[in-house]
Amino acid sequence: MLWEFHKVHHSAEVLTPITSGRAHPIDLLAFSAQVKPYAGLADVPEPPQDGVYIHGMFMEGARFDPESNAMAESRPGELFAPMNVVHLMPMDISVQLPAGLY
Repeated sequence: MLWEFHKVHHSAEVLTPITSGRAHPIDLLAFSAQVKPYAGLADVPEPPQDGVYIHGMFMEGARFDPESNAMAESRPGELFAPMNVVHLMPMDISVQLPAGLY
């Protein structure tokens, strides 16, 4: 139950400033995620124009391969692999997504 509180709190913390500069109501926003080529926050040259960067995530039983920009099998003996920086960008949920995007 505590996670439900924090999930809503952190989502509202990120979504509220985004909606203040847009005509979209907060209940019609969702996030699209894009993995960036940055291995950590120290590699990021500047803050994003729109959305937020998240970092510090790990993958269990898999890894992110920056060369192919996709998930790959984990290396032998590697249980947790660091994830690259992810850019969460707001999008209007009423807009139809292109084929192949979910």
